[in-house]
Amino acid sequence: KITELAFEWKNSCVNVDDAEEEHEVEQVQLPQQEQESTVETSDQPIPTIILKSTSGDIIPSSTTFCLPIEEKGVKRLLNRVITQTQNRRLGALSRLLLLALKELKMKHELRITRSGIFVTKHELKTLNIDSYSIRKIYITPCNILYEGPFRDEDYRKLTNASDSMINLYEYIKSVLIRGIIICDRRYEFLAFSSSQLRDHSTWMFATNARSNRTNAFITATDIRRWMGNFSESRPVSKYAARLGQSFSTTVEGVEIEKGSFHRIEDEKSRNGDYFTDGIGISSLRLNKELAVQLKLDRVPSAFQIRFAGSKGMICLDVANKIPENSGIDLLIRPSMEKFSSLNQSIGIVRSSASPSPAFLNRQIILLLSSLGVSNHIFYEIQENMLKKISNITKNPSAAQELLREFIESGSNSGCHSFMIECFKRFGTKIDPFLKQMVICFQAFLLKELRTKARIFVKDGACLLGVIDETRTLNYGQIFIQIEAHKKSQSRIIQGQVIVTKNPCFHPGDIRLLTAVDVPALHQLKNVIVFPMKGYQPHTSEISGSDLDGDCYFVSWDKQLLFSSNERPLNYHDQGLEAQQQALLNPEVQITINDVCEFFGEYIAADNLGLIANSHLSFADQLPERARAEKCIQLAHMHSIAVDFAKNGIRAPRLTKELRPVTYPHYMEKNDKPQYISTTILGQLYDRVQDHQRDLNEENYEQYNNLINTFPYEKFHIDGKDDYLEDAYIIKQEYDRELRRIMRQYGIKRESELISGYILRLMNKKYNKESKMFELRQEISHAVRFVRDKYIKLFWNDFYNREQIEQEVCENKTENSQDLLKRITWKNQLDLAKINNIVSDNTKDEMDDEIYKKASAWFSATYDEQMNSRENRQKKKQKPEHFGNDKRRDLSTGLKLKTFRCDFSMTKLRYLGPEIAPAEVKSDPKTTSAVNNY
Repeated sequence: KITELAFEWKNSCVNVDDAEEEHEVEQVQLPQQEQESTVETSDQPIPTIILKSTSGDIIPSSTTFCLPIEEKGVKRLLNRVITQTQNRRLGALSRLLLLALKELKMKHELRITRSGIFVTKHELKTLNIDSYSIRKIYITPCNILYEGPFRDEDYRKLTNASDSMINLYEYIKSVLIRGIIICDRRYEFLAFSSSQLRDHSTWMFATNARSNRTNAFITATDIRRWMGNFSESRPVSKYAARLGQSFSTTVEGVEIEKGSFHRIEDEKSRNGDYFTDGIGISSLRLNKELAVQLKLDRVPSAFQIRFAGSKGMICLDVANKIPENSGIDLLIRPSMEKFSSLNQSIGIVRSSASPSPAFLNRQIILLLSSLGVSNHIFYEIQENMLKKISNITKNPSAAQELLREFIESGSNSGCHSFMIECFKRFGTKIDPFLKQMVICFQAFLLKELRTKARIFVKDGACLLGVIDETRTLNYGQIFIQIEAHKKSQSRIIQGQVIVTKNPCFHPGDIRLLTAVDVPALHQLKNVIVFPMKGYQPHTSEISGSDLDGDCYFVSWDKQLLFSSNERPLNYHDQGLEAQQQALLNPEVQITINDVCEFFGEYIAADNLGLIANSHLSFADQLPERARAEKCIQLAHMHSIAVDFAKNGIRAPRLTKELRPVTYPHYMEKNDKPQYISTTILGQLYDRVQDHQRDLNEENYEQYNNLINTFPYEKFHIDGKDDYLEDAYIIKQEYDRELRRIMRQYGIKRESELISGYILRLMNKKYNKESKMFELRQEISHAVRFVRDKYIKLFWNDFYNREQIEQEVCENKTENSQDLLKRITWKNQLDLAKINNIVSDNTKDEMDDEIYKKASAWFSATYDEQMNSRENRQKKKQKPEHFGNDKRRDLSTGLKLKTFRCDFSMTKLRYLGPEIAPAEVKSDPKTTSAVNNY
């Protein structure tokens, strides 16, 4: 195959210095097949080619040796291709070889063995002497299914938008329009959310019988009619987006009466954009009610909501626009109204209760570097983070501090609180399972650093954006007041700050603004308040954002400040074009078939990922970085592609000039030509790689030492054998339920499952990086359900016994079984004390029984570890280097079998008195630390 392709090239150059290192030479552009002269050979004239360097300079032909390519001369082609005098590598052979391998692989003529070797189908048969290809069929009651050749599916969306895929997209449209028949059900297209559209997925619904007297049927059309009236939505892309609005993940809030909400007008800037695009006003009373629904300890200043066909933000009324005693709780603006609906219940998407931690990423680092921020600043910030990551397995205080800093309002906040309590109570004597969770946390942070350059910024936060209704702030000013987690004190930020929103590709997407103190805005916390003054809103300058729920990266770290703002990208023209598109053919009624057509068109035109990768690659290679003309062009294309789902205006296809030939090594595109990047992103990537290798061996030794030294015997209570048999049975049931979740999602280790820091999902159906945040929330919910079930199971006997003996406290107002339903790991001891299940007197008989049962659960959990401690000490092995050993986990360096033991059942017990295991006495009456389990 290489010979066949080589004839098309007609030329090669000989390497005169085979000792030259591959990455120490400058790469040259792929040669163009332009004839310059001919070299006479014994057979026929062979045309030569013009060689160009990366700077575009032509390399004189006198510096190269041109050779004819013949079949017998292919061996000579395998020499490294470098010009003789200028010593520059051409990379022509690399591209030729990859082209041949790719074509063979696409034709299924090539296979990759488990060791990563490329072999042909015929070679594969000779390698597997004892293996034979067997045809397979499936016989069903009504058909015979023939299984033909197939690829190993990874469930990722197709990204090849070539003309050859048109038939496939047309087929997808036809399936959506006519529906899918499975047995006796016909599934019809219903709708898709914005996140589903990005992932090329949708909801299908099968008509079914209603459980009412009429015995009518519910159809997909009935559901859409119930959702609201979308007839005024134009064009079809906006119509589809309005349908998907009802599929946002929300927490049910409160019902709003008709007289409790009014409509107020939007505030427009001089360039025609809205200052108040997507934001309304709420009363303090409404905010308090919503905080109760979210079970928050304090009242947030702002909420992102869905209400009666409207969407966006509502912010606390600080400008007194809601009259006192008017009965009005909510003011909605026209920019929030998307369609009409009779549903008067508020759905809460998220709130500003706590600030989210701020992280740099590759896009932000690239833009800041292009704007003049020194590269060593990013290197130093990452070094500080790497030190913290290393210390969390050595120093409990350092672990607590990092866990507190990284607490987010998302799925892992509960896990962080739990781990912090463990460190607080046990100090350095943490148990092996907690150690595993900490290592998962550590490995997850390192993975994010390596793949995304996700570097924590201490002087920063991610905040929801709101508007200054008081009109106090001037253009260029913002107001920020940070109230940390579980702290009553707040801090008002003053001075210069940088503000951006992800994704950001244009140098003007990062704005240098001034944070000021405004007493009139002191009620607003954990939000970024933008001014209602200026030629255009700051929000439209920042990646073309608005105030309907966008989250902004803010940092007041002086090291990250740059000298002046770049001119922002003109996102206003895109909005005008979208408005003109919406006015076309207003008399034409949009049907659901049109939505199905749009879905197929979106799949065909979706090139967001390609544009983003091209932008990153060119910004890494070109001297102007993100300011380069190609990068500016790609940034504009990306902004169009992002809005395609809303306005129906598709981004232009990537031309050959906008497709990079090679990619930086930190992008880990192993199927494409790569080069070693020396930019700041390449340096950060290499540093994390080195740090990760060093950390793996260290963690392996620490974990083995912990297993061998942990004082298991300190948690043994005389009398635990009364509960031990049941504990083993319950432990098996608990393991079975956790393993079911692990199998469903393809999670390797229980510590990843419980902590939520999942390094990789083995199930390819779920292994999508773009969906990882949603999956972590989904998995966290499943784990919480199992955990609460077994917590209730532990306390069930004691609550039943208390109810039978009628030892009821005077202030008890609930039945024991009703109260048991509300029990969690966090409140279990508090509820038990209120109801006299446990007392402060450790001599109480009930307390002793609780300690015995807790000790039995502990023993059932760690029995294998305690019995095999001596064997592990004898068979202590030195950690191996990874290489291609699939039995190792590349992120943590720990043997997989050390993670397959189910330890977390013992963690169901709430943490009690602050007594470390080393301080526990042998007397069971004083073994308060058992309460920790």
